[in-house]
Amino acid sequence: MRNRIVTSKLRPPLHTGDVVARNVVENRLDRANTPRLVILHAGAGYGKTTSLALWYEKLLARKVPAAWLTLDVHDREVSQFVSYLTAACVEAGFNRKLGEVGSSQTSANMTIANYGASLVNAFERCKGTHIIILDDLHRAESKEVAGLLQYLVNFSPPQLTFVVSARQAPVLALADLKLREEVLELTQDDLRFSKPEVRDYLSEPPLAGTPDEWANTIFERTEGWPVALQMVRRWLRDGISHEQILDQLSGRSADIADYFFEQVFESLSDEAREFLLKTSILERVNGDVGNEICASGNGWELLQALDQKDVFLQSLDVERSWYRYHRLFSEFLQSRLQRSGFDLPQLHTRAANWFGANGYAAEAMQHALSSNDEVVCAELLEFLGGWQYILQGQILVVERVLQKLDSATLRKYPRVWLARIYLDSRIGKITSAEEALQEFSTVYEGLLESGASITCDAALVTVLLNRYGDDRSCEADIKLLEELDFDRGESSHTLLAVRDNVLCYLYREVDRFEDSLRSGDSAIAHFRTFGSVWGEAFIYFHEGNTCLQQGRVRDAEALYNEGYRLAVESMGEDSDLAAIASAFLAETSYLTNKPHEAEQYLARALPHIEYADAWIDVYIAAYSTQLQLLAAKGDFEAYENALTRARRTSITRGLTRLTSIVDVLSTDAADSTGLPVAEVDDGLVEHFSIRSRAQACLKLGRYSDARGLLEAHCEKLRHNRRMLRWIEHSILLAGAFLGLEQTRKATEVFEMVLSAALFENIKQPFIAQGEIVRDLIQLLTGQTTNRLGNRLRDAFIAELVSEIGARSTDPAREKHVLSPREREVLRYLMQGHSNREIASVIGVSVNTVKFHLKNLFEKLGVTSREDAATFAIRQELI
Repeated sequence: MRNRIVTSKLRPPLHTGDVVARNVVENRLDRANTPRLVILHAGAGYGKTTSLALWYEKLLARKVPAAWLTLDVHDREVSQFVSYLTAACVEAGFNRKLGEVGSSQTSANMTIANYGASLVNAFERCKGTHIIILDDLHRAESKEVAGLLQYLVNFSPPQLTFVVSARQAPVLALADLKLREEVLELTQDDLRFSKPEVRDYLSEPPLAGTPDEWANTIFERTEGWPVALQMVRRWLRDGISHEQILDQLSGRSADIADYFFEQVFESLSDEAREFLLKTSILERVNGDVGNEICASGNGWELLQALDQKDVFLQSLDVERSWYRYHRLFSEFLQSRLQRSGFDLPQLHTRAANWFGANGYAAEAMQHALSSNDEVVCAELLEFLGGWQYILQGQILVVERVLQKLDSATLRKYPRVWLARIYLDSRIGKITSAEEALQEFSTVYEGLLESGASITCDAALVTVLLNRYGDDRSCEADIKLLEELDFDRGESSHTLLAVRDNVLCYLYREVDRFEDSLRSGDSAIAHFRTFGSVWGEAFIYFHEGNTCLQQGRVRDAEALYNEGYRLAVESMGEDSDLAAIASAFLAETSYLTNKPHEAEQYLARALPHIEYADAWIDVYIAAYSTQLQLLAAKGDFEAYENALTRARRTSITRGLTRLTSIVDVLSTDAADSTGLPVAEVDDGLVEHFSIRSRAQACLKLGRYSDARGLLEAHCEKLRHNRRMLRWIEHSILLAGAFLGLEQTRKATEVFEMVLSAALFENIKQPFIAQGEIVRDLIQLLTGQTTNRLGNRLRDAFIAELVSEIGARSTDPAREKHVLSPREREVLRYLMQGHSNREIASVIGVSVNTVKFHLKNLFEKLGVTSREDAATFAIRQELI
């Protein structure tokens, strides 16, 4: 009988290449009780045989009797299987009685039970632990072999352990054994390399210098598949660079593709191959979408069969309702699909239809775009709500669809057309958006007048366009939104969210702060209903601004931070949302006297908001904060550059209010006293205009003019609860009263301002008016020496005194320390040039030259051009 045995099957195969030396099996067995059965099942290339072979060698070294049998298709016949099994056991020195069982195979009376009983009786004579390793059982598995193995596992003595490797879980009844914890099962999850193992394996001698980041990328691409890592290691030993390996490591590379074809694909049925190829276009697959794509009805059966065979298919949930293919295997399949002759665009269209009909919008749109069919894309985007889909954070997807559509196709789909208008509004193309909206209203006039649901869409986009264009028709827009008749079904949450979002903004503009916050909370609830983190973040910005206008800086900062957190988590640090949040956080940081933090936020915000999504509140927060920071440093060259950027943005986006504010901020202090406040009809512009005029009047000693500007205005701000602006203006009003020697009024106003600011830690308006505030503090503390002090107020005052002092001694503001531009202006002044001539030579405005001269005079302690020139000569400044 022995001369018919191929003895090489009775020992592990020899490996001539790199052996992936791991102790997966040994380590797991050492942690478990001695099992009756150990099963290793995983796809090709997961190192099952190698792991067992390494363990087998260690068993022999420890003198543990271990039989090895490599199976093949010829062993499916039970008598052949028994012959080899007994031969392996005899070879391992189990019990020579086992040879007699093998020699009785020719008897016609030998049944599964007969073989089983004979083998079990022979195994009973084995003393101590014995191991039988059956490698590649899937090649020999048949009903008879499975039945015999089941018998042996059930009835063999406890000192005997069967270890089985296969590319699929063997067909055995194991429930009772599992309950008794007598089965140890290892899958590809156990056999794949971990991230640290990948790094170590690719750094072993003679290899060295493998970067961690590169090794992590290899792990992600291979998913820890051992055979792929062996290929990578071989490429490294062949001198291929890390960059080249990343370029060639895919399921399309020759080595990996050949392995997949020979070890997996070739052995499958034609039906399974076709299913794999067609569904390889999917990120995830189940039987239903497989049926749609393949126009068949047995998708679930095929998936279950492939899953049982461990064909590089991974279940995504415990219910096994979704699967995905191994990344490299998917690439291999897609490469073959390209050459298969199947209609690829049609496959993507079918996938788009199925995902869209079943509520998987993102995947539906992905396949619609891949179909390259503009009609499919437009119809799906219309179905998903057109412009509403942007509110779910899918702006890039919508932009890709719009790029595929010509103007004729665009106009056939009203909500898609509104998406184009809305996107143009967001990026500042206000004129083109207004023209397109007018055309839209003409084309769909009948539909809009009929009261169809598109009426609400059009109204909301109109109001949003007004907001991005900074249209001041707030009351009219509020009335329009309040009167809109929405369908209150599930699908209306998007429209209701947008309506309440805009109302949150508009109510704040007309000082209805409670209504603003109520609408904001309602919008958040609607956005959460359809999972729009993107939309929810916007509400935090609007609500934060509402709180800020009320002087609630702490609440505003908390809301901005929450919006920033959502923005970063959902869209990344470089997103529009994160930039908007940074602009607002820069403002609150500056208000609480954290200038360095404010500068960091601005560095992230400004480069982004100038070219992407933003509205006037964002620009005011960013530019006003930046200009105040630069003014505090005395860097008027950078101040002028910032004004230029702000003016460019205001013109590019058609923001007339921003233009007016920039004009105010760029006007020389002396000239600003003549600004016609009566012509200003907007609260935001009025705020900057009055502040600038009042500061100029105080510097020139025109205290009555300053009081005239501020007194009624402060009362109006307080009545409207615009407390942040009230604080800024009331500090100046207190300074005006002080200049007029109306000390009682000065202290009354200043005490009210301190009370409003200290609990919110609002410091910067005080620090910015350092000289005025120092005088007011001295007056206040002098009057209260004999009164019971307010410890909170006194602590706040002490902090203000310290921080005002720190600013006044800032080296950048010390006398005689001139900026390069100030030195340049001084040089031309000493040469006798006029302001206009200096402005022409250095390329700035006359007003900017005046700014530099004013700063020069302050630093040098002089009052005229002649004195400045004389001082510079004596001090050798130039």
